[in-house]
Amino acid sequence: MENGAVRYSKAWIILLLPLIFTLYAALTTNSLYYTVGLLDNLSCFILLSFCYLSLAKLKKQTQRFLGQLLLTICCIVFFAGNAVFYWFHRDLAYFDILLEWRDGKEIFVDTLSALSSAELLLGVLLPLALLPIVSRHPLRTSSRRPLLYGFLALTLSLSLHACLKSRQLLPWHTNVLIHFMRQPIKSLLWPATVRAELLNGPSVYSPKARKGYKVAQVPGYPLIREPAIKAPPEERRRPNIVLVLMESLRAYECGCYGARDSCTPTLDRLAKEGLFAENFYANGAQTARAEYSILCSQYPAFASTPTYRKAPKLSVSTLPGILKDAGYSTMWVCACRKEFAEHTEFLGTRGVDTFISAKELPQDLEQIGWGASDHDVFEYVTEKWLGKLKEPFFVEILTLSNHFPWKWKYPSEGSKKRDLKELYAGYRQGIRYTDWAIGKFLEGVREKPYFSNTIFVFTGDHGVWVFPKSAKELRHFKTEIFYRTPLIIYGPKFVKKETITKAASHVDIAPTILHLIGMKARSSFVGRSILAKDSEARKIPMLHTYRW
Repeated sequence: MENGAVRYSKAWIILLLPLIFTLYAALTTNSLYYTVGLLDNLSCFILLSFCYLSLAKLKKQTQRFLGQLLLTICCIVFFAGNAVFYWFHRDLAYFDILLEWRDGKEIFVDTLSALSSAELLLGVLLPLALLPIVSRHPLRTSSRRPLLYGFLALTLSLSLHACLKSRQLLPWHTNVLIHFMRQPIKSLLWPATVRAELLNGPSVYSPKARKGYKVAQVPGYPLIREPAIKAPPEERRRPNIVLVLMESLRAYECGCYGARDSCTPTLDRLAKEGLFAENFYANGAQTARAEYSILCSQYPAFASTPTYRKAPKLSVSTLPGILKDAGYSTMWVCACRKEFAEHTEFLGTRGVDTFISAKELPQDLEQIGWGASDHDVFEYVTEKWLGKLKEPFFVEILTLSNHFPWKWKYPSEGSKKRDLKELYAGYRQGIRYTDWAIGKFLEGVREKPYFSNTIFVFTGDHGVWVFPKSAKELRHFKTEIFYRTPLIIYGPKFVKKETITKAASHVDIAPTILHLIGMKARSSFVGRSILAKDSEARKIPMLHTYRW
């Protein structure tokens, strides 16, 4: 029983956990339906098997159990976390998300609460139940032959993946572990790989010249445009700008965008009174990517990490930077950490003077989900800051209460009774609450002296892959729902009542704001004002982390 092939008679028991985690990753990302995904699943299984079999060679059962327990917990956190990340963003997790470890507790708790019963059973409970059985069986062998065979199989599967991926045009998904491990390797080969992907991407990265602007002819910066004719300095007072970026709020639930049971009476009313973009889209699938598109008028980073994190020192024009140079005071407000995704390093050196975040907000504010409630944040900013800022000012406010998994205790004033067990009902509840908080915010500022000199911009950062059970839309229609987001600009003194029907996206917000206030400035913006009188059809790029 101790010689030959019999040595491996119990090895299949040890391989149960690698098999379960690989199957779990495949089922939660649909990679079972793609050849390249199957190859990556095979690579994942081989890699995890190496780890578990290596730990199985430890002589003491206590050592085996502790080692395999640690590995199992890491796998549970990683694969279960990606399952929710994929469901929420419809994409695989990226490597630099590890740098957000300070939010780990909240993310892990919310992840477990968002998993379905089947996902919780397969990806969490079953591995923990099997662990005592697996760790009980040592692997008594010193042969190197299995290691060699495994290494060859891993090399072959990854090589076949690389060959097939280059020829496959349809969207595909790989095993998240292999995808995750490729990223730091790829970053080391940046000039030859990632940059090549960017340069070979869609032509939207080379915008056409805009009317009234010319290429600045700055070596190494082909996107910079400057006004063709310098406008004389204007004597009139510049309006204030308040940009409200609404967490996970898409157009599908808004009455002004056709929803029968509207969750947004406040936005619906504003759409009738101000500038309403009927066909408007997010360019990215995460808040940091959306914010980059809005403030920098650039498309989000393609290939892994958001630009804020990936290139915090990138030379790029920003809306707050341009406004600050024109004499504006600038502020960024959110109930989350201001350090998240390098916000302070990126925006703090590009025009934002003051940050109001979780540290600066009063600790006695009502907490909903990941931070202080939207209503309390709006009220605090209104009473403590907007009236004290030197005018003109630019203030960006990120809402947070509508963040997943929408199981928070929303105040009854901004919501309706719902079934907490249904995820989509919870999502609608969050939208109703944010819309109600915005209504209260406008009531509060309407009587302030600065209100008549202020333009309010409302847009969503991204959608979520959550739909009613009755939804029969095909995948491409759901993708349309995922990216379509509101854009409503309100300011009775400066903004005419108008409906814009042409397609536009987040990169067009900064140029539109400059258009509204009559300002022309040198910039590297790729978007165009939605008020520009052109009839040219524009493509709207909508990006996930690694695919369009």
